[in-house]
Amino acid sequence: MSGRQREDEVIGVEDLHRWSIVRVLVLLAVLAPVAVAGRSLARTVVRAAPESAPGAALRQAVRLDLDSTGTRIWFEADASLGRFEGTALAFDGWAEVPDSIYFYPGGRGEVTIEVASFRTGNGMRDGHLRSDMDVAGHPRITFVVDDVVEATLAEIDSLLAGVVAFSDTLPAARVFIEGRLTIRDSTRHVRIPARIRMAADTLRVRGRLATRFTEFGIKPPSRLFGTVKVKDDLALLFDALFRRVRS
Repeated sequence: MSGRQREDEVIGVEDLHRWSIVRVLVLLAVLAPVAVAGRSLARTVVRAAPESAPGAALRQAVRLDLDSTGTRIWFEADASLGRFEGTALAFDGWAEVPDSIYFYPGGRGEVTIEVASFRTGNGMRDGHLRSDMDVAGHPRITFVVDDVVEATLAEIDSLLAGVVAFSDTLPAARVFIEGRLTIRDSTRHVRIPARIRMAADTLRVRGRLATRFTEFGIKPPSRLFGTVKVKDDLALLFDALFRRVRS
């Protein structure tokens, strides 16, 4: 092979390299605006998503009333003679939530319980309860819901250990229900861990609030010269069913 031929081959290879580099530069010049436009479109889509997603249904609340026949509200407490509970037989309430079968944060409502309706299975203890709770002056316990916020599965399920969970056939949201709880003449802001399941016309909420008598200015009940005492710890529980109000 002559020197001239080898030189021509070298020049040809160099030309090929230069042409490849030119093609890459041209391709980058073409794709750069597309990539920038794509990023802009992505940002636009992210910003627009809340408006077009089902979460926008928050603006359209639906009213539901508490179904007393499908609801249970009770408390659990410990005494020197053993653990006991009291179930409320008279209560009322309502809720407003997004008009959707899915759960989204937000909502408000109110539940009122007649204190005199609590039954513990012991008539004498029921009488003591009505006296300690000053039923004549403060006949109702009231909970006003200010907001419902999302929570993680782990934190809610740990706080609701022992509370009956929903079956796994349908999803249930884990939430904190935030609001104002009034017992006797004391109102406190509380954050109740709960599980919520929504259907077309119903809302079921299961939750448990761990609190104390003294947090509401109530001295733990004591009888028989202090030989029978109720501990300060108190748990308020509910399995509430709300039904949609149809006009």
